[in-house]
Amino acid sequence: MDATLAPVALEVTGPDGPVPHGLRRALELRVRNAGDDVLVLERAVTDGPSDGAVEWLARPDGLVVYDAGTDTYRHHTGLATRAAVPLCYGVVGPRRTANTLLPVKSLAVGRRAVRVTVTGWVVPAAEVHARLYVAPESMAGAVVVLTRGATPDDPLAGVVARVEGCARFEAVATLEVDTADDEAHPAEGAVARAGAEAVLVERVRRLGGAWVVEAAGGVWLDAPARTLALRHDLVDARVWRVLDEAPAFEPVLVMFRGPGAEALRDEGGLPLEGPNPIQRRLAARDLWSLLEAVAARGLRLGWGRHSLHNDGLIVRDAPAPAPG
Repeated sequence: MDATLAPVALEVTGPDGPVPHGLRRALELRVRNAGDDVLVLERAVTDGPSDGAVEWLARPDGLVVYDAGTDTYRHHTGLATRAAVPLCYGVVGPRRTANTLLPVKSLAVGRRAVRVTVTGWVVPAAEVHARLYVAPESMAGAVVVLTRGATPDDPLAGVVARVEGCARFEAVATLEVDTADDEAHPAEGAVARAGAEAVLVERVRRLGGAWVVEAAGGVWLDAPARTLALRHDLVDARVWRVLDEAPAFEPVLVMFRGPGAEALRDEGGLPLEGPNPIQRRLAARDLWSLLEAVAARGLRLGWGRHSLHNDGLIVRDAPAPAPG
């Protein structure tokens, strides 16, 4: 279905057939610039609580600074910091189109109208020369120089866009999407097995498509060939979502903090990888082993910042009991 808000036209195409219950599928989103000015895209979001989003503005690793003497921006890529000046990877010239994939996911079976919203700025054609600083075709090198005076041929090229004072736009499109029950591993069975007051809260591909159910007795993980019961306080609720957002077979980074957590790292028999003793990698297939060890040892599992460059799982000791 199309939606047009001059000079922006959206086209959203759904997946072939119904979306499996609790699993992510991608919508194809095309943002077309129907006018003579230039679009600087900000983000694309949908209205579902479990859907994903696309961000075209990003703070890259390194440092981005303005050089007034040459009227250029310089991206120092090798510095161990994160730039305060964002780069835009969605600049759409006149009569051109940017394409992306937008993930959708539903924890309810049935048909719903997915509302897609794209926001950004319109840079007048007469001001492009002054407002856009464009990177060269290759972003390689210790210092990448961004110069002004052109619209990038590639909508995904890195650009510093000075959009202060430009008109903002919001374009909306809707699409009907069907979500079908997973007959091989239906959610109803997992909810029934979880016990009293059970509520379905997530499904995680990295755990073999396991359902996550909150119940009176704790959190219940239910995969086709594996189940696990966890106390409510052991795993932060955010963990399930972020684990599902990454590719299903991608390893996850893990840090261990506290004597008990470090004992699990060093003596727990987990197949951890990587030379860094503080931050280790764990294959997706071994996440169940980590969760079982956390449950058995009464540790805490959360998600957070590991460094300036990456996030990951954090295993911590349980808080000490309050005195008396």
